[in-house]
Amino acid sequence: MTIRNRFLQVRLYNDQGREDVGFAQAFVNAAQLVIANSDLARGRIFAERAASVWKMTLGSDSTQAIKHGALAQDPSKYELFGISMKWKTKVDEAPQGLEPRDFED
Repeated sequence: MTIRNRFLQVRLYNDQGREDVGFAQAFVNAAQLVIANSDLARGRIFAERAASVWKMTLGSDSTQAIKHGALAQDPSKYELFGISMKWKTKVDEAPQGLEPRDFED
């Protein structure tokens, strides 16, 4: 699945006003995809959003909230980090200049 599909999935949940486990998982999926492509900046943001929704839906002591909060702190710990360097950013860089379609090229 492409990053564009991940963005669309997140947008659909957002447009529907749904903040449930599916919404959290959409952020997780997006985080995993960008981190695997070495985009730590976007990975951190998606992981933070996933952790926030997990906290709201399952509680701050849930395994998912804790796991994705830790991933947001250090996205390079994700086991698939760096499979590709295509979208490489440092964790503290501000993501800029790429539209969702740019991730497909």
